Amino acid sequence: MIIDGKQNKLRKLLEGVLTSLGWSYIFFFSVQLIASLLLWYFNIKLFHSELFTDENIQGTIRVFTINVILALINFIIMYTWGMYNAKKFGRLHRRKFLNDVTNAEVANYFQIPESQVEHFQKSKWIELEETIV
Repeated sequence: MIIDGKQNKLRKLLEGVLTSLGWSYIFFFSVQLIASLLLWYFNIKLFHSELFTDENIQGTIRVFTINVILALINFIIMYTWGMYNAKKFGRLHRRKFLNDVTNAEVANYFQIPESQVEHFQKSKWIELEETIV
């Protein structure tokens, strides 16, 4: 059986949005982390004098505390989600693999002779005058 990729449009849209949000989160967190480390490395004296003065020490402690709390919340959510998935789905063995696709099915799908499919499989280099898809 050849899977043609026909999916529910709402589900496909939801998966795309959630995937984009996840990658955006990872990207912006990584950029912030790298930028912070680079700026701290190149401006260590400025960093120390601006953050660890008597006037700014409370703000610095507050920012570090908030970051640690957010990191812990993030860890707890991800760990709990992983444990839930392992408990709920881990032992189900629900995957049922399809049989291998035969040359006849490929030929039927692309509407070409079966001998041409075999020729394509044996050839190292294929040039098509026009696309078969």
